[in-house]
This record gives sequence, structure tokens and C-alpha cells, in this order.
Amino acid sequence: MTATTRLDLGNGVSTRLLDTGGDGTPVVLVHGLAASIEIWEPIIPALAERHRVVAFDLPGWGEADKPADAPYRALWYVDQVRAVVDAVGIDSAHWVGSSMGASLVVRYAHRHRGTVETATLCNPGGFGRFIHPFLRVPTIPVIGTVMSRPMRSTNRFGVRLAMADKANATKELIDLADRQSRQAGQHRVFVHTLRGLATPFRVKDLDEFEEEARAADYPTLVVWGRSDRIFPPKQTETAAEFMPAARIEILDRCGHYPQIERPGRLVELIEEHLATTAAEPGLS
Repeated sequence: MTATTRLDLGNGVSTRLLDTGGDGTPVVLVHGLAASIEIWEPIIPALAERHRVVAFDLPGWGEADKPADAPYRALWYVDQVRAVVDAVGIDSAHWVGSSMGASLVVRYAHRHRGTVETATLCNPGGFGRFIHPFLRVPTIPVIGTVMSRPMRSTNRFGVRLAMADKANATKELIDLADRQSRQAGQHRVFVHTLRGLATPFRVKDLDEFEEEARAADYPTLVVWGRSDRIFPPKQTETAAEFMPAARIEILDRCGHYPQIERPGRLVELIEEHLATTAAEPGLS
């Protein structure tokens, strides 16, 4: 993977940045909950052949700072995304988001119109009430914090849960999840973020997200793993309702992370999406 650097966001927070360099409109990658830059490793080299690729650890995750006084709510994360692109001098970009990161792209685009040339949303949250019970446990008052404390066994379960093929839940991915989950302050971030996103029963703030998705004025590709158990692929029906102009692709042999289980196909879809947009400038 291309070497990373440290980036000061100018708001008291710093993070880890990967920037492949190059000309043209960059492709910005936004990871989701309990993830980091590494989640994009399988697709960065192929994308970097044609594009400047920018990826970063969302503040609170990976090797980014984890400020103790941050709210770790959706709009706080949107502000951090804005701080990143401002710090690296990006005015507009093609955006690719994964899970919570895909939802953040929608929310970011609504607040910063004209900065999103295209969006690729991989298994996004926000298009349905359901989220797997494993991710609802931390939202239970008091005992949820204890029940979700980081352990090797729960980290292994979480990685396997995200995969259609358990063989893709490699020791390297489990080791990464285990190592990062035990960083100082990481469990607090995990719990606070989930409590901002969900209750013990369902995903929160769906009405607000629906309004923002329906207002989308940028070309959108929605990619979903057919075997996703975090957010079931049936939620693509709601995505199609909220974003009727979006192209929707459901991938076989794929769970929650197409960038891991179907990286080649995901890159093909992203390249097709960008090429179609470039051929039809009225869409962007």
C-alpha cells in the first residue's frame, strides 16, 4: 500500500492519510464503523492506475486521534470529512463510501453541494431499520458497554459476520481488528458511535437520511453484497425508491465488504460509473 502520512486537520485532531497523487478529479475513499484505511487495500492499486486516490482514517478510528470530548455522531463525522478534504486542498471529488462511510457521503453531499462529482455507496446504512443484533448490543444502556468490550472472540465473530465466505475472514484481518479495537479510547468511540446510529431495536434518524438521499443531485452507484448480514440487500429496494436515478448492483459471493470479497468487480463498477459520468457531463 502507498505510504501514509500524518495530517493535521486544523481542529485539534490529526489523522493518517494515504494520497497516491496524480492529476484529475480525485477519488476519495471513506471507510465505515470499526474500520480504517486498510479496508481499501484490495482496490487502491487498481484505482491508482487511473486516478489520484485519497483515503484516510476517520477521526476516532484506525490511527487517527480519538478525542475524549467528541460526540461521535454522524454530523460530527461529516465535519471531520470536510476538514480532511480542506486540509489536502480538494474542492470536488468522486466519492466511494463503505457502510457508515457511505451514509456519511450522502450526508456530506447534502451539506456541501457541488463538491461531490459522483458517489459510489457500498452497503450503506440508512436505507432501512434493520442492523444486525451484534451491532445493537453496544447501544443497550449500561450493560451494552460491558457486553461489547473488545475480545479476540468477538473481533473474530465480527469479521466473519461481514463476509459471505469465511475464508475471507483472514487471520490478518482479525489481527488488525483485534489490534485496533484495543487502542486507548477505541471502545469508547465504538460505543458512542453506535449509540448515535442505532437503538437496541433499530437504526436511528431514518427520516432525516431519507430527505437527504432524495435530494441527491449527483450520479450515484449503489453496490450491495447479496449475502450482507449487517444491512440486508433487500434495503436496495428503499435505496431505489429514495434515489431513483441511481444504478444499483447486487454482487453474488459477497457480504458487507465488496472491496474485500469482490475487489476486481467493484473496481470495474466504479470505473464504469466514472466513465459514464464523464461521457454525459450533464449528469455531474
